[in-house]
Amino acid sequence: RVGAAIIKPAKTVQVVVTVQGSRNYVEKTLNSLDITRHGLTSVIIVDDGSDEETHLLLKTFVSRHPQDLFIFHKQKLGYTKSVNDAIKSANADYVILLNSDTILPHGWVRRLIDAAESDPSIGAISPLSNAASYQSVPYIAKGGNYSLNDFSDWVDIEDVNKWLLKSDNPASVPFAVSNGFCLAIRGSVLKKIGMFDEKKFPMGYGEEIDFCFRVKRAGLTCAVATRLYV
Repeated sequence: RVGAAIIKPAKTVQVVVTVQGSRNYVEKTLNSLDITRHGLTSVIIVDDGSDEETHLLLKTFVSRHPQDLFIFHKQKLGYTKSVNDAIKSANADYVILLNSDTILPHGWVRRLIDAAESDPSIGAISPLSNAASYQSVPYIAKGGNYSLNDFSDWVDIEDVNKWLLKSDNPASVPFAVSNGFCLAIRGSVLKKIGMFDEKKFPMGYGEEIDFCFRVKRAGLTCAVATRLYV
């Protein structure tokens, strides 16, 4: 009808978690993911040659969620190959690459995607964190090294996010490179520029920098979601 608001359809999201071991960290991440996911989010787990105990944890997680996908490498193939295998299986508006040692706040998917949608030129975006180089808060570096900011003694992740939501920060700001620890990428961008370079960066460590440079060469931007902390 005349004057009615235009309601945009919700975006589909697939979260990719690649795992090589470290069961204790992985379990915390999966528990956090379990309680913060919403109906349009599915998960792709890549077991890149992890130990038997971690492998069982991953299979049990996926078995509880019929919409999720489990990819298993008997031998370690490396982070970048694992991510690309997941991307090949993805079919969503956004793919989020999530490290297996992250803790997530409620509403994180919606806020990250809302930040991406705030600017149609954004091809990839990631949030603030305690340890994500130039996206770290409150300190980027100390003593010549990147900071590992620890709020846990006096505040939790939900409190930090409440403060950010009350701030006058813009939804997103352009950034030279979006850190790969929790990186949301438009599905259309992956179709346009391709996946990560697994030949030059088989173990990771620089693959997101290369990817962001390619995003920019395609006429798009990388960004940081300044009202989300993971």
